[in-house]
Amino acid sequence: MSVSALNYIAKMMQEIGVPYRFGIWKTEELPDDYYCVGESYLELAREEDGRYETTLYLRLFTRKEWLLLEQAKELIEKNCARTAILDDGTGVAVSCDSSMIVPTGDAELKSMKINLTIQEWKVK
Repeated sequence: MSVSALNYIAKMMQEIGVPYRFGIWKTEELPDDYYCVGESYLELAREEDGRYETTLYLRLFTRKEWLLLEQAKELIEKNCARTAILDDGTGVAVSCDSSMIVPTGDAELKSMKINLTIQEWKVK
């Protein structure tokens, strides 16, 4: 996944109002309601047409009610289906693939995983 695509996802999350960081939330206090971390991704091989596909794993967390995570999931699902040409000339298409509740081992901490599919096309 390119840096420009990671930046695009961060900008998208900011635009739709989802508190998001890639990797780890470390420089600020955690938001009160919920927050989202781009925890990892899986890159697939580049295709002959120049397409490069990545699955980005988002993790939503809250110490409040489950409904907050369901509402955040719905917000992401409704707003992530996008296409764009990025500043570096990369074409990008984002879609929501699937989601699931993830146990945390902490009775108060609730978590949900959302998988985004990101396709990139780069012209050399």
